[in-house]
Amino acid sequence: MRHRDYTESGQVEAPGVYAAWTALKDSEQALRIGDILEDEKGALRVCKFVGLEEAQWVVVQESLLPDPAAPVVPDEDQPKVIER
Repeated sequence: MRHRDYTESGQVEAPGVYAAWTALKDSEQALRIGDILEDEKGALRVCKFVGLEEAQWVVVQESLLPDPAAPVVPDEDQPKVIER
């Protein structure tokens, strides 16, 4: 799950994720497919057609990000874009 794709839309108090789903199902904040529940410990559950499945935020490692100061070297195997 990418954190940038989600915004917090409220809170619900419930003893568990399925109790939270039950509490929300007939409200204006009913969970839809792809919605996420996050518990007080930060554990995530994504709402799927068949239930609530464990999920995690995607974490990008700094070492995998391109160095903005590095020169751009074209890759000969990649298609080239030619503009008019």
